Amino acid sequence: VDCSLELGFQATLYPPFYFLPHPSRFATAHFPDNKSFQLLKFNISQEQFLRHATCFSAFFDLEFLEPHTGVIRTEEGIATLKLGTTKSVNFSLQSLNGTVIQSDADLSKHVKEIRGSHNSHVTVVVRPPFTGRFRLQLTDFVVP
Repeated sequence: VDCSLELGFQATLYPPFYFLPHPSRFATAHFPDNKSFQLLKFNISQEQFLRHATCFSAFFDLEFLEPHTGVIRTEEGIATLKLGTTKSVNFSLQSLNGTVIQSDADLSKHVKEIRGSHNSHVTVVVRPPFTGRFRLQLTDFVVP
């Protein structure tokens, strides 16, 4: 029985990932107060959780073709990653000093999505606006 409609709440659709995901996948984005709720063979510490890349449900629909690391270094000011996906990918770019580059006009100057042959992969080219460390967040995967 879904009583949310009767109470006037708007129904929210969640991706299927959130219905009984494997604990190791769920632990990439959620850290419970009680370690026993991790449901992992070996519990992770809060420090380990904070160092790890945050991976939401759409992440597990991707195949990282190149590179095979969470830290990507630029070569001559450009970083490139190749993802195996047929979906369109949205991005946000944030300097680790706090500057957020997220407006479409600004972001299009610094992040470009290039669709591969047969629409089977996408190459993401990132040209950070200034020297420093950045976090590229891939969000909102949309079926074309």
